[in-house]
Amino acid sequence: MRSISLMFIIALLVASCSTASIIAEVIDSIHIYCDHVVINYSSIDFSTDYTVQAFLADGTPASDLVSGDVVGSGSIRINLNQFYPAGTQIYLTIDSSSLLSPYESSPEPCQEIPQAWFDPGDDRINRQAYARAAVYCDDANSRVAIYGVDEEGEGFPAIFVPYADLPATPAEADGHTLIAQYENIGFYRLTTGEYQINAGPDGEGKSYVVIWDGCPHTYLNSYTLQNGVMTPAELN
Repeated sequence: MRSISLMFIIALLVASCSTASIIAEVIDSIHIYCDHVVINYSSIDFSTDYTVQAFLADGTPASDLVSGDVVGSGSIRINLNQFYPAGTQIYLTIDSSSLLSPYESSPEPCQEIPQAWFDPGDDRINRQAYARAAVYCDDANSRVAIYGVDEEGEGFPAIFVPYADLPATPAEADGHTLIAQYENIGFYRLTTGEYQINAGPDGEGKSYVVIWDGCPHTYLNSYTLQNGVMTPAELN
């Protein structure tokens, strides 16, 4: 009986180590912010499913359970269920049919994304000097107005969508909805209900991404996207 128990314990340890090893090989970074989490992954040479959920240190869920499929390199973004005070301890559980057992990360304090706003002299909602698109909640004309920004910082008209024509939130099974496209600027409605602009890539292969909750907006996050990895723009 003792040898069987010992073998069982060893098997559990091997399974645990194997899962941790797989996670370490495919996850490049985990950014835990006080309203969302970004997981950057790579080196997945086959399609696999995943489920991930964020929790507070006491085990209380801090997000909904998010699921999907991944292959290659990319990012997974998980919205937290509220904006938590800076320093709140948050951890993730990650599971997949490719793992021997679920993986649980160590609790880490959430961080606020440092902002680097500048004053463009207008009422755009994404106020970064390096943004390749300027987004406006144009209430006077009841529309979302998007202007592209060229390498010299000059703006040009790109996409204009009346509020009444914005699509409903797509079902997760249907994927994100492309609302409009102008040259290399895409305007999307996400399955989370949020809106997203992708502008690029530029000559360095970087795209500018901005995600917000609607008009009027209550939050907005911006990123750079390169080689499938999404990094908060203010940290670059």
